[in-house]
Amino acid sequence: MRFIVQLAGLVILFLHLGAASAAHGDLVAKVDAIFKSTANAPAPGCALGLRYADQPIMTRAYGQTDLEHGISNTPDTIFEAGSVSKQFTAAAILLLAQDGKLSLSDSVHKYLPELPDYGSRISIDHLLTHTSGLRDWGSLVEIAGWPRGTRAVTMEQALALIVRQRSLNFTPGTEYSYSNTGYVLAALIVQRISGQSLAEFTRKRMFVPLGMSHTSWRDNFRRVVPQRAIAYSKEGDGYEQDMPFEDVYGHGGLLSSVGDLLIWNEALKQNKLGSEITQQLQHQATLSDGRLSDYGHGLFMQEYLGVKEISHGGATAGYRTWLGRFPQHDLSIALLCNSGDAKPGRMAHELAQAILALPGAPILPAVPLAFTDAALAGSFFNQRNATRVNLTYRDGQLMLPGDTLLRQTSANSFAVKSGTFIFAGHDNFIARAPGSETTGYQRVTGAMQNLSTYSGRYRNDEVMVTYEVSPESDKLAFRLSDKPDTVFHLAPLAADTFGGDDIVVRFKRNAAKKIIGASVSSERMFDLAFQRKAD
Repeated sequence: MRFIVQLAGLVILFLHLGAASAAHGDLVAKVDAIFKSTANAPAPGCALGLRYADQPIMTRAYGQTDLEHGISNTPDTIFEAGSVSKQFTAAAILLLAQDGKLSLSDSVHKYLPELPDYGSRISIDHLLTHTSGLRDWGSLVEIAGWPRGTRAVTMEQALALIVRQRSLNFTPGTEYSYSNTGYVLAALIVQRISGQSLAEFTRKRMFVPLGMSHTSWRDNFRRVVPQRAIAYSKEGDGYEQDMPFEDVYGHGGLLSSVGDLLIWNEALKQNKLGSEITQQLQHQATLSDGRLSDYGHGLFMQEYLGVKEISHGGATAGYRTWLGRFPQHDLSIALLCNSGDAKPGRMAHELAQAILALPGAPILPAVPLAFTDAALAGSFFNQRNATRVNLTYRDGQLMLPGDTLLRQTSANSFAVKSGTFIFAGHDNFIARAPGSETTGYQRVTGAMQNLSTYSGRYRNDEVMVTYEVSPESDKLAFRLSDKPDTVFHLAPLAADTFGGDDIVVRFKRNAAKKIIGASVSSERMFDLAFQRKAD
């Protein structure tokens, strides 16, 4: 009788294993179908790590890690994680808080006294939630004529640039604006409190205890890292190397494999660093006006097709990355790519939708518009980076280029994949993106102005640069004096406002209507003031 019971048990076990094997085979097929475009050699590609409920952990790799030598990516290939790194820097700060060495409410000046007095208190919490108002250091080096990747920068040089800034993008706590500066400063705070570099602190407190043997930091870009993928960006019909040659890290710079990132996700799920660490990483900031940010401490807290998502993407040089969890379904996805044209976030969402059989976006009921929607059509410009958005009115609906429908959600707002458009009138709207970041858009009037009026030399001492402005055809040339190859070509957008090449320049006049200066804005740098110099 015992033999019959044991035999029946084995039959049930084999049936279960067979079903599990079939389910795993279906999962592999879905994955390969989504990533087939990255499998064509010779081309860079991606590595994938996936953990789903009771399924075996899946790791896959596509494309090549080294195009010159024809070496393929593997699941153990090491990639740079870009801004996925931020959660590790945040966790280091939280561990120090757990140790009683600091508080998130502490002023950053307590640990970084060299920062200027901005007239408003900046806390460590502001740094980690992108609510500090500090200008992004990458935007500053770009306006100085040396975009990231064109010159090697150290932590000390980045700090010196940050310290020279005498104003903020906004009052701390009032807005959300993604800024890498906060995480560079957080890395320095870890070093000053612990007496160890962020790289050494995280190795001892996180990577070694958790068994993340493929993980380190790019604190020295010259260091040889076995199994590291070379990053590439598209150039014409082929690729060229695009590596992050800088020693600044904390905001990015984590080197890891998909297997190690799955270990990290599992450690957070199981509270292996302590339940307080997991909770704080996911704790979202509340802005001063009561708005809840989508950003926690190094992690975005969002929904995808009605399912809770905890995630972060990354992009550094030619690396593109994504790491996320869908906790309600015990699904964890790590994606690391060495191709600048890869879209790991989109691929991860396609994967989640296929695995979880999620429905498409819901169709929302129509609401009477507060405006005449036909009058909303036209060209609008982003008031930070001059990017234009063209709205068209067709068949009773507002459309973005590519026939992307603006789905109406209220009397004055529309939803798109990247966020929400909220109209204040026919000529202005704000776009609210994940993280509660808001960007103003203004209708392009494009009225031609006397371009020679703006000619002259404009100086900013915080970045220590002078730009020369002169007419070129129907645009203004905004040219760096000591590096004339750095030039922004600015088209007229509105009165005294010009934009192009990802910046917006607003010229300032005195009471006598004479132009006395200009302010320059980009996506993560608002109103950097330039003074017009005497001829």
